[in-house]
Amino acid sequence: MNVNRPSGTNANIPVSNTNGTGGIGTTNVNASSIANGGLTQVHTIVGTNAQNVKLLPSGNSLRYYDAASGTFYETNLNGTDKHQLASQLFPDAQDITWSADGNKAAITFPDGSSIVYDFNAQRQYKLPDDTEDYSFDPSGNQLAYKYVPSNVEDRYIVVSNIDGSGLKFIEPIGDQAANVDINWSPNSDVVATFHKSVDAGSQEVYFIGTNKENYKSAMTEGRGFTGAYSQSGEQMIYSVYSSETNYNPELYIMNASGDAIGSGRTDLGLKTWPDKCTFSGSNLYCAVPQFLSPGSGLYPDQSSSSSDNFYYINSLTGTKELLATPNVPVSAKNLYISPDGSRLYFTNTNTGALESVQLP
Repeated sequence: MNVNRPSGTNANIPVSNTNGTGGIGTTNVNASSIANGGLTQVHTIVGTNAQNVKLLPSGNSLRYYDAASGTFYETNLNGTDKHQLASQLFPDAQDITWSADGNKAAITFPDGSSIVYDFNAQRQYKLPDDTEDYSFDPSGNQLAYKYVPSNVEDRYIVVSNIDGSGLKFIEPIGDQAANVDINWSPNSDVVATFHKSVDAGSQEVYFIGTNKENYKSAMTEGRGFTGAYSQSGEQMIYSVYSSETNYNPELYIMNASGDAIGSGRTDLGLKTWPDKCTFSGSNLYCAVPQFLSPGSGLYPDQSSSSSDNFYYINSLTGTKELLATPNVPVSAKNLYISPDGSRLYFTNTNTGALESVQLP
């Protein structure tokens, strides 16, 4: 990685574009074709309706959900070879969670029903009623989720096979479901985190395993914890907000496995959320809004009105560099790095387009 920008560049500061905002497909003669810390060309792969994008482990194709047609598609990396993944339609799918290999997806619908669909087998499995917030284990053969029936005393974190069989009750959650995040770690150790307030300015985060393991907890420097693991599961990025950040999210990184949980905590100095970031080995890439109104940590959706810059972060040292200012307005989620490190893929939530920038 060789970006010719000084480390420690300030984030969340508006960057003017003297050539106008342009639009999808706009060519800006002053924009670089390669991300080098300045104005950078954005390449459109799928023009609209590309939701919940998943880069396959082979690195040769992407899968996504088209909400307009209720269809799952696969496309090559330049968008020229697109095909339907299943003849079955999935109208109005709301929450979609992919397995690590991209062959299965847990899908929730407006009536509260949920299924797992196996695209290789072309087979559907209904999940138990009163369940939500799904996460596959690394093999893609099991799911962790919340069981939240009307009786609060019966609410649990549970694990089951993808067809809902083999149900195992992991931990009671009572009335604390909103403070539990189901997130099966890549090393299989942890299925969820639970965060509770310690005082007005901090939370304690507990890591929950499948077999009553007594993992260490971690303290945060704010509230509103939300986290995402590195590819190995050894680290976690998380965001919290506090009065000191004007209730905007502040991004941190910490160790997140075994006896090291909570150590190595580093403030990355970026006001963004984990779902706007992606790991690639020890490298971390994040989309950072150029401007955030005070209180965006409480109301993340209001950040979509601001265009993002892209940053590169060394997750081992915490140093960061401005990677690119897109030449069109971008509010990015579902970030992925190609296996060869040559491209950053993302969904532009402003337009629903699947887009990319070329990396140095």
